[in-house]
Formats: sequence, C-alpha cells, structure tokens
Amino acid sequence: MQEIYEFPNLESLCKETIEEIIAGLLPGTGPKEYQERIEDHGGVCEVTRSLLKLIPANVRGLEGLNRGDKIPWNRPVGYASFVTDIRDIHWWRMYCGQCFLAWRRIMCQHTQAILRNSTSSLHYYILWMGNGNRTANFIKLWESSENTLDDAWYQIRSNILEAVFCKVFRTHHGMLNRIDCLDSITKSYGLNVMTPLVQGHVTLSKALRIKANAGPSQSPDSQIRYWATFNPSNKKKIQRKPRPIFQCDFDAALEMALGDKELFQDVIELLRSPRHPAKPNLCDCIPFAGSLQAAIGFVLDYAAVSVANDSPLESVNSKSSSDLPWPIQGCGFHEKNVLVWIYNFKRFSSLTPDDFINTKDSENSWKGPHRTLLGQCAARILLLCGPRAGRIIKAVLEGSSQYILDIQGYKYQIYFDHRRLYIRCPELPAKIWSINPTHAARLSDVVRFSTSVLGITDIRPYFVELSSIVGYILCQARKERLGGHVMTTDDLDTGIKLWLTRKGIGEDADIREIETIAGSLIRGLLMLLHALPRKQVAVPIPKRPPFPDIGRERARVHEGFDNESYKKIEELVHNRVAKRDKLYLERLSSLPKKKADTAEVIAEGIAETLFQIDDKEVTGMQTCLEARIEELTPLINRAISDGFLDPNIDLLNNLADSLGVKTSRKGSLRRGQTTGKTGCSRKVWRKEREVFQNKEYKYIVPLGITYERSISLNYCPIKFPSGMDVGDGTIYVKIEICPFGQRHPKVYATSATDEDPACRLAFHVRFTDSTGSEVKYYERNPNTSPLFRANTFVDILANNVVDEQIAKTPRRYLHFKKGKSPAGLEGFEGGSYTTLP
Repeated sequence: MQEIYEFPNLESLCKETIEEIIAGLLPGTGPKEYQERIEDHGGVCEVTRSLLKLIPANVRGLEGLNRGDKIPWNRPVGYASFVTDIRDIHWWRMYCGQCFLAWRRIMCQHTQAILRNSTSSLHYYILWMGNGNRTANFIKLWESSENTLDDAWYQIRSNILEAVFCKVFRTHHGMLNRIDCLDSITKSYGLNVMTPLVQGHVTLSKALRIKANAGPSQSPDSQIRYWATFNPSNKKKIQRKPRPIFQCDFDAALEMALGDKELFQDVIELLRSPRHPAKPNLCDCIPFAGSLQAAIGFVLDYAAVSVANDSPLESVNSKSSSDLPWPIQGCGFHEKNVLVWIYNFKRFSSLTPDDFINTKDSENSWKGPHRTLLGQCAARILLLCGPRAGRIIKAVLEGSSQYILDIQGYKYQIYFDHRRLYIRCPELPAKIWSINPTHAARLSDVVRFSTSVLGITDIRPYFVELSSIVGYILCQARKERLGGHVMTTDDLDTGIKLWLTRKGIGEDADIREIETIAGSLIRGLLMLLHALPRKQVAVPIPKRPPFPDIGRERARVHEGFDNESYKKIEELVHNRVAKRDKLYLERLSSLPKKKADTAEVIAEGIAETLFQIDDKEVTGMQTCLEARIEELTPLINRAISDGFLDPNIDLLNNLADSLGVKTSRKGSLRRGQTTGKTGCSRKVWRKEREVFQNKEYKYIVPLGITYERSISLNYCPIKFPSGMDVGDGTIYVKIEICPFGQRHPKVYATSATDEDPACRLAFHVRFTDSTGSEVKYYERNPNTSPLFRANTFVDILANNVVDEQIAKTPRRYLHFKKGKSPAGLEGFEGGSYTTLP
C-alpha cells in the first residue's frame, strides 16, 4: 500500500507535465512531434485548459485532500454496498445503509456475515448466491460530525438521506412508494427490504414486516424473487433434538454422517490409534502453539467480534503469538494437549482492512507450511475455525472425502483423509460477549464431539457456551434497563433455549412460568442463574446474603429480587434438574455393557452419585464440562446486590476477570459516548496532536449510583464524587497545554515540578447540572500516579515522543494490551511506570 500523500492541483500538474514532454524530459516521447501538435492547438496553457475540461468535477474535488492506505470511517456515515459479479461486468446490485461507526458496521457486521456465507438478509443472500464470484464494495454517501450523535435531529436527517439514496439507486421494493398510490408496483433490483424511515422512531408491526418481506417477490431478478420464499423457510426454528450425552451418541452421529458402517469402523480405529510426528524438526520455523503430539488441533481464522463492538480496529501484522486463545484455555486445553495455528501464520486477531489485501501469491506461500504441519502433527481431529481456515486446509488436502455431520440439528462439514478427520466449525470469540449463544452452542458441541470421540478427558467443552450465555443475559438486562427491546419467551434466542434444555428447563411452559413468576424473562433468567445448584468443592466458597439491603437503598435502580418470586424460581429449577438427573440415570443404566475401561463403564462408576448442575454428563470426564456456576457467583450476586442490574456497573469486565479473560471495554455504551479516548490507546491521542487545542472531548458518566465515578484521558483520571450533580451525565473536557517553559496556572498534576512536562497540562471540565446551570472548573490532582501519566500525555500530545523513548524516561507511564507491545516493551503490557510512584 502507498504512503499518505496529498492529491495535487491538476491544472499545475498538467501544465508541468506538458512542459516536460515538450522539453523531452520524459522517456518514450518524441519531443518534436509533441511540440508541434501542442503548438498547433494553442500552446501549453490552451492545451491544459482543454484537457481539464475532460476531467469530471468530482475528480477535481479531490485536489488538496490527503490520500492514504487507511482512511478512517470513524464518523456517522451513510454508505452503499455495491455488489458486483466477476462473471458479468454489467451485473450489479445495490444496498444503502447508515451507521454511527462505519468500521463497526462494515468490519464487525457485514464482513463477518459475508465471510460466514450468512443468508440472514437479502444483501447477504445475494452475495451468497454468487458462489464466491460476487464482491461487496462499500462507498461513502454522506458523513456527519461526531457531535451530532446525541442530537435528536441526527436520526431523522439520516433516515431521510437513506430514503433519498434508496430512491436514487432504486434499491427499495415499494416501501418508499406513496401510500395514496395503492396500485403502484415497484420492480426493483435493489437489496433494501425495509423502509429506513422506521429506524429509531417506529416499532415494527407485523403488518409492516409482511409488507416489506413481500416486496422482493415482484422483482425482475429471479434470485431476489426467490428471497420471498427462501427467507421465511430459512428462519424456521432449529429442531431441538436431544443433546448427545454419551460417547455412543457421538459415535452414532459420525456413523450417520459417513453413511457406511465399515467406513465408520475404519475411521474410529484410525482416530483412536496413536500417531507420532515423523520429523517434528521440520516445523521449527513455522509459527504454532501447543504440541505436535496432541490428538486434537485448531486451525484458526479470525476472532469473531460482536456487532456492537466498540474497540478500535487493530493490525495483525506485528508479530506472531504462541499464546493459546482464551476460549481454548478456558476449555481446559494447554500447551501439552492441543495444537493451534493461524491460517495465515500471523497473530490471532479480529478482522481488519489488512485482511483483504492478500494476493493469490501470499495465499500460495502459506500452503507449504500448512502441508508440513499436516504431515508432521499427530492430531487425529482438526477443527477448522472459520471460513478461510477451512478453505486453505481443504486446498492442500489430497484425496479427501466430504460429509455432513449433524449434532442436535447443527450441521458441520467434515473431511476425512488417511491421517485424520477435519471439521469446519464456527470462529472463536474475541471476547466473552462477542458471539451469540447459538454460535457458542455450535462451537461447544463440536468440541464436545471431538473430545468424546477421541476419549480425551479433563476438558470443559461447554465453557464457551456458558460464558457466552451469562454475557448475553447481562447484556440483555442492561439493554432493557436502558429502554431497549424487552425479551420474551416468544423471541428468546435459540442458543439460550438449547442451554435451558440441557439444564432440564427447556420446555416453553417452563420458560413462560419463569417469565410470569419474575415479571420479565430477563429477570427470571438472572434468578435462574443464581438458583442453579452448585457443585460441592473441596474449598467452600463463602456465601453472600442473596438479598442484601444495599440493593434496595440505591437511587435510580430497580428493586432487588422479590424473595417470594426467587424461592418459586429456585423450587422450579431444582425440580426440573432432579427430573433431568433421574432420566439421565435411567438411560445410563439401560446402556449395554462394554469392555473394561470403556467410556460407558467409567460413566457407570460415577453413576451411583447424583451429580449436580455443573453437568458431569460426559463419559470419562474427570472435571465439569463448562465454567462452574460458582465461578460466576460473585458476578451474579453483584447483579442482585446492585438492584437487579445497574447499567452503570461494568459487570462484563467482572465476568471476564472471573473466567481469566482480560478486557478493556464495556459490553455496551450509552448513545453518543466518545470511544477510543478513555485511556486505551496512544495511537488515538497521537492523531489528535494537531487539533486538541481547538477541540472539546465529550464523555458520558453514569447517573444514580452511590460510588465515585471517573473518566480518563490517556489514563489521567477526572473524578466525580457520588453526590455531584452532573445533569444528564454529559461531560466536556478541553485539554490545555502551555508552551514549553511555562507552568499552567491551573495545572492538573499539582505535585508536578517545573521539570515535569505535566506542569504545562490542565483539564478544563464543563457540564450542565440538573437545574440548567453550566458548571465549569479545572480538574486538580495531587497524587503521584496521575502526575507520571500526565507526563506521558504531554510527551505524546505536545512533544511527539515515541514510546521507546518514553519507556527510558523516568517518571512516566505506558500501557499496552497483552501481546500488542512493540519489541522490547513487553514489560509495559497491562500498564507500568518507569519510576515507582
């Protein structure tokens, strides 16, 4: 990619080029012929004017603009997805949309969905129908400033603009026709189904949905017409088949997939026979994690992120990492019992624009290392987590056969060759809240299948599912507290239903009863999480009062759980769990006797003891299959003690900590909150060097809580006592830095000496309180830690000191995410001072 440069003035450049041609200074020109022709047509200036008339005005509009390989779409924008097909240069389809953050919508939603071959929308469906020959090209249609996000007028303007462009490109199917023209029929080739005018203002009625979904049936495009039939059939609920429990269940699923009993016996014999690397030294120069001796392996694509992800995109082109991703570690895998590598041998990361500049040559260069690893590793099952991982492994396989494996209604492509079984499965999540419960269930089921077939013990395959379930419930609770859609039994996520079914509480009648008892389904699910039985452990976990008084003393927080309702939920849960355990034991006792030491015999050895809800339901397992509920007890208790769920408390970070996952963000933000400037990235602040003096930075602080709140600018905290009236919570901060050698009269770090760069720094804070009065003041902090952080902030903003130099300077502070630090600065991962404060 090219470096950043400024688009030149075309008139002066054209004139300069003509003069160079006349002078014979450019290779390949005949100076005499060019000079004569140019003079015959009026000379340099006249020819320049005639040439400029041929250039469109929109191209001339680029003059003076900076061009680089990464143009940030970090403002509210409208966009068009221009879909093309390499088989026909005249074929194209268009989709128009709008979003607050384009990189989030395009990279976190559209790109992931397209790579997964999603058919959840007409836009994705048309791309999927291209069978790999179609491409989505995103074009910016309009842009708004960041400070309009909190403006009620913003959404209306964006809706109108989107409607205008839907009409311009004719992408709608009658939803923008006048309602007084009932006979008008729109025959469109576009990909917009619903009218944009409903966004943010209108609750979608059933009639409106039916009308919108019927529109594509009138399209001249046969594929778009088929969408009217395909969409409803594709959205049918997954049949809730019984979840496999015993090894024989998974063996039966594999035998059904292969369709041949003799082939099945051969495959099972191969999978359960030992194999050792022939020449492991051949893999010394290939980046991978874990052991070549492991029986199971993962080939990873990208880390899936939530559509609501608000972390800035990060490059994957730094250095490779040998760390096992947290979902794999959470399942109980470690360096000795698993093999992991990345499809492009870079770092495991979420998608970035860099992922889409790979050439065929670069992809071909990866095939050699893949062949080497496949030839030398002992893995009997390889899980291909993501589309590109599956594609490149399939490309290097020779003589493999493809089948479809069905596990409780979820279907997986599997490949088999003379060495092992390959299973195409979903991507690993980047964070606990990154994937929905259905995605997590699909991932957990295939891990359970693999470990069961191979007879691997001490693994918790449902770790990802449970952590995702809890994260989903807490996110939904937060949304509902902030006025979002209230979830009911009718629209409960399929993954949640499957999880409840495994707990013995999956019947619709049971879920409705929980919803009725608790008053809302999400409150009932939180009660259920708290009511699930705990496994007895050697070290007892201290019990906390289920209904502490503090939960009822907080302002602006809903009341805590009702004691009577909670007891009813607890009784229902325990009854259903007992019934489930009884059915399990009955089935276990009916299994045919096996040879000694088989999985079924091992299971019988533990059948005398009725196990608890942590699901020790897999044959041969010595540990529970998922994160134990007691590991999440502090988090769930916190939700209760804070009055059901206070949206201002970052419970998701607590969840991440409880599961051993480090994170730096909340699951959701209030609309209008500035992101990327809360102390997470020096890169963001370095980009502000030229503009910060004339700019205010907007932040949102939580309301109605009893503890001290704070915001931070490059880790420099600005605190708001619990009793401070901050109005609607909107805070504006202006950064002031005096010239070198001058101490700011309202210096932020009051303990700064004249030698400290922080002596030049001040933060001017303003907000409007609940009475409508504007409050203005300078933040002051006497502590040493903020002083060192402020020194670094001035180094970045005013002095442009590089991180390597800051690390060598006393009285400074640096912070890098794990695995993201430059070479030699690994000691600053997680944050560290150059001098002890």
